[in-house]
Amino acid sequence: MFRLRGVVSKVRTINTIAFTEGKESITASEAGRLGGLETLRRHGRQHFVAAGRRGQKVIAHYYTAEDRRRWGSLGGRPRKLGLANMGEKGQSR
Repeated sequence: MFRLRGVVSKVRTINTIAFTEGKESITASEAGRLGGLETLRRHGRQHFVAAGRRGQKVIAHYYTAEDRRRWGSLGGRPRKLGLANMGEKGQSR
């Protein structure tokens, strides 16, 4: 396994992290995937199950059961609007 230097390039390709061995580089998404696999190896599946349960408790605290049922029928909670999808004064179009 390669050791990551941990320094993100400040030039145009900000998503690239360089290895100390071999001068290979990977994208930020690939580094995240590898980090997730390492977390799975270290802590096991139950770690992710517990994190999901905690996340569901927070969602249940902030949103009603009716909202959660509606999102479930749609396949999940809708994403928040990005700047490109907003009209004047931050209102949706």
